[in-house]
Amino acid sequence: MTAAGRRADGPAGTRGTGEEAGHIPALDGVRGLAILVVVCVHTGFGARPEGAAGLAVQRLFSAGWAGVDLFFVMSGMLITGILLDTRRSAGYFRSFYARRTLRIFPLYYLALLVMLVMLPASGLLGSASGSHEGGPWVWAYLLNVKVVLSPGREVVPFYIFPFWSLSVEEQFYLVWPLLVWLVPRRPLAWVAGGMIAAALLLRVALVAATGTSDAPYVLTVARMDALAVGALIAIALRGPGGLARWKRFAPAVLAGCTAAVLALMARAGSADNHTPEMQTAGYTLVALACGALLVMVLAAGPSHPLTRVFSRRELRYLGARSYGVYVWHVLTLFIILRLRVLPRLLGVEPTSPVHQALMACLVLAASLAVSEASWRLVEQPFLKLKRYVPRPEARGAEAIPAAGLPGGRDGGRPLVQPR
Repeated sequence: MTAAGRRADGPAGTRGTGEEAGHIPALDGVRGLAILVVVCVHTGFGARPEGAAGLAVQRLFSAGWAGVDLFFVMSGMLITGILLDTRRSAGYFRSFYARRTLRIFPLYYLALLVMLVMLPASGLLGSASGSHEGGPWVWAYLLNVKVVLSPGREVVPFYIFPFWSLSVEEQFYLVWPLLVWLVPRRPLAWVAGGMIAAALLLRVALVAATGTSDAPYVLTVARMDALAVGALIAIALRGPGGLARWKRFAPAVLAGCTAAVLALMARAGSADNHTPEMQTAGYTLVALACGALLVMVLAAGPSHPLTRVFSRRELRYLGARSYGVYVWHVLTLFIILRLRVLPRLLGVEPTSPVHQALMACLVLAASLAVSEASWRLVEQPFLKLKRYVPRPEARGAEAIPAAGLPGGRDGGRPLVQPR
């Protein structure tokens, strides 16, 4: 399967839960929604629905690639918030990169060890896990670059392809902390706005020059608009009045951008994310819609319906394990398809209208089991090492004031990335 055939993979710059200062539980629920729709879209691999019902499910699930953008926007908001709150503190760079390394690297490199070393050596998955030219690029967080340099070729086993989004985030955060450190808060908002415009213009130029391809989808400079939307939210949270003005317009922005995206999909005749419509204006519109949703969740009071929905235990748990689910779910899907679990156990063939929905449930359950194991055995032990590199105390006027969120929910403390 080529990269173009795997168009719904996405990021997982995610974190666990924790009742830390300023932590808003509903944000875990938003993460849960993001990983849920990503899993749903990927379960279309191998499905061949027949009939109107099956095709309707497939078309609905095919829009799940937007979960990628939701992850990007959340990551941009939460990481930028940490950087703004600590940039005047000693140990700013050391703390940020050390803590990020402890959170991201252990699971990432464990997964690569399993997928690129152990599985090929075992022969359990046959040729599907064989050698691929992109291996060294994945180890260096450069999979997205290799995909662009090798169009039409399968540079890694398809169950590793989702790691392109992790490459996007790590590349972005090599540069962004320095910009946050150098640029004052208000000019930084203009920088973020310029990044949104630049990403959009770059994608338009790429599509005009080469047609649709993987480049507008996977290159960091072409996808930084979603991260920058999140950064703008973090900057606004720390400004005078917090999100007071933004929350008034957020519902209209969400509705308008969603309507525009649906119109683009109708024009393209597909919800696929590799159409010219999506690769130009579509990605930015989706990012703005995701940003508006986050503003609404942040601005919602404890009794607001959004807060109640996204604070549900099930969604919060899914969000807390979303990084692990993201890393393991495509490999899990591949194994389930290879073993023909649904046809053998339930008699459900890929042509069945319920195949994709059942597959989504099965993959989600299996991925959660694997991610829970990797969380307890690998991630948690490394996270305990964070006590040796504590996050610097927020200094200056940029920590979120008590008025930054409704009802002073943050107690005047910075909104932090959990764990």
